[in-house]
Amino acid sequence: MHSALSLVQNCFISLSKTHFKHPHTAEWTQKILSHLSSGSMDENSNFETSSLALSKQKQLASSSPRFYHNATHVANLLTLFSKYESLIYHKNPFQLVIIFHDLVYNVKRKDNEAASSREFLVWSGGVTDGSLTDQDIQWVKRTIDATAHHLRYAKMWYERVREIRREIEEARVRMRHLDNVSLARSDNTDDDTIGKIQRLTDTLREHEDSLRFLDMDLEVLQWERQRYEEYATQIAQEYAVLFDGDMSQYRKGRLTFLQSFLKEDRFYYSDLGDETWERRARANLEWEREKLLAEDLERNAL
Repeated sequence: MHSALSLVQNCFISLSKTHFKHPHTAEWTQKILSHLSSGSMDENSNFETSSLALSKQKQLASSSPRFYHNATHVANLLTLFSKYESLIYHKNPFQLVIIFHDLVYNVKRKDNEAASSREFLVWSGGVTDGSLTDQDIQWVKRTIDATAHHLRYAKMWYERVREIRREIEEARVRMRHLDNVSLARSDNTDDDTIGKIQRLTDTLREHEDSLRFLDMDLEVLQWERQRYEEYATQIAQEYAVLFDGDMSQYRKGRLTFLQSFLKEDRFYYSDLGDETWERRARANLEWEREKLLAEDLERNAL
């Protein structure tokens, strides 16, 4: 956990202080680390400035513990970002999504994602030099919000990406009818076409980066079996607080989730999630489903 916290800390300080010149980077760093390292963050808790010790901030955390959705998860995503950075267009905003997307996490509440994006908006209000554009801010918020329903948004954005690519190709076909670029720039209609292509390309890149993040966030599903089993155990530990230790209720809910997920044709929609990811993820989910069913049968036989 210590090395994960260090990675998150170094990344956030680089973004907040160096790239975006945020005046309260120290306070926000302390706030983020305290909640990724212990309990979940209560959006309504009133955090003070750096005079409030880290240990006291931990005491303010709410009672839903983090076994998976913690600094290690964020650090794993930052490592994936480093691996695939060359494919990503919005590099700094993308890292902000990684750091903020689970900032608020409590299994007892239903709005963790929306609450996390609101915390990002509060932080972004301190960036006043224009280095973080309104378009960047809305993209980060939209991508964080989408983690409430990964596959629903992934499928929607994937279809939109296909539509945009078709629109761009149609516009380029039109441009190829022109004799040369100078003629295109002298014609107002074709100036409009060039502008349309640029706007479509910007939107395309936003959607593609959102899809990449959603795939990264679900990359855990395709881990090798021992690591996946550790992940499944950590999720169970997080949700145990809801059932007062009655894990039969957890198994019932988890089985419902697994059955629903396994009905999907695919889990990954970007250029990161290849057939290997899909195959491994499906095998892991099926393995967990069978394991939980066997545990139920064993319990009922007693």
